[in-house]
Amino acid sequence: MTSRRLSSPSPSASPSHRRHVLLLAVGVSASSLLLLVLLLLLFLFYFYLSLRRSPTLPLSSNTSPANPLRLRRFSYRALRSATASFDPSRSLGRGASAAVFRGVLPDGKSVAVKRLLSSAASSDREFHNELHVLAALRPSPFVVSLLGYCLEGRRRRLLVYEYMPNGSLQEALFGSSSPLNWDRRFSIILDVAQALAFLHLQCDPPVVHGDIKPSNVLLGFDFQAKISDFGLSQMKADAELSSTTSMRGTVCYVAPECHHGCDQLMEKADMYSFGVLILVIVSGRRPLHVLPSPAKPEKASLVSWCRRLLQAGNLLELVDERLKDAYDKEQASLCINLALLCLQRIPELRPDGGDVVRILKGEMELPAVPCELSPSPPARHHGRSRRKASMDEE
Repeated sequence: MTSRRLSSPSPSASPSHRRHVLLLAVGVSASSLLLLVLLLLLFLFYFYLSLRRSPTLPLSSNTSPANPLRLRRFSYRALRSATASFDPSRSLGRGASAAVFRGVLPDGKSVAVKRLLSSAASSDREFHNELHVLAALRPSPFVVSLLGYCLEGRRRRLLVYEYMPNGSLQEALFGSSSPLNWDRRFSIILDVAQALAFLHLQCDPPVVHGDIKPSNVLLGFDFQAKISDFGLSQMKADAELSSTTSMRGTVCYVAPECHHGCDQLMEKADMYSFGVLILVIVSGRRPLHVLPSPAKPEKASLVSWCRRLLQAGNLLELVDERLKDAYDKEQASLCINLALLCLQRIPELRPDGGDVVRILKGEMELPAVPCELSPSPPARHHGRSRRKASMDEE
């Protein structure tokens, strides 16, 4: 057999082969590019859907045109860095659904960062509700300012507020070894009254807070009080279109009409809560006080005890004994009587925020206080609150 020697094809002999290789390379490149474009379009489509599900600001047409929205939208990474990865040493407070941390922005400004912990639908509603209400409010020296927010899915929802260095009224009354002096207590009562007058009478539409209590009153550098936490609040225009069948707010601060469910949240419900708050500030006691002995069981309920003192003509016995005699007796009597006016069972008989401010400033006479006042909330309704009372809130 003879062997045949195979030789390599010459370049001039295979132009069709080169064209085939070139076309194959172009086809693969085009297919890869098309696949990348399709993936990019798919990503943009899902990103668009996520924005539709989580709008930048869920505001209604009721937003005041005099207050254009300029809330800063923070990234989660920026707020995590500002709080040192939510370091426990930066904690300012913690509740069932949220934790608050002190943060420091790159420009050195201190802020309070509220991080929602729950992914429940109610928590999501409160987050969007607080954005809706605070973004629509014009600035007030009696309401904590909302500076910005973070919204990255349902697990990364944060609100950024101005920093209040003296913490909450709850801590100042019950967590401090040195009690607040009388001048500061009276000033705080007046500040909260002015906050309610602003929300109820100066905002259009009016805003009902829905959860006035010591932990929602924050104290600034000079102990100026500002109200916070608008998760349960309603703008009046929205409230008139909605209804609730369950109790809103915190047990012991909730008006009697709200225990049985009410068609809409009204300003006078805030005034009832304010009446309880006044008694708490003046007495330094919680609304429900666990007694070490049954010697004086009438003191267990702050509101009921105050009613008994009114009937006995000895209201000043309610004043915090830690103050000794270092308080203005005329102011203390005025505050307690004003609280009793706010605690009347019939909402229409309670004073509004404007009248309360004028009474506290001495610009209006204190109306006569009736002896028949609203009793303390019935125990059987405690389980109906969306925010169950903890021992430190009572």
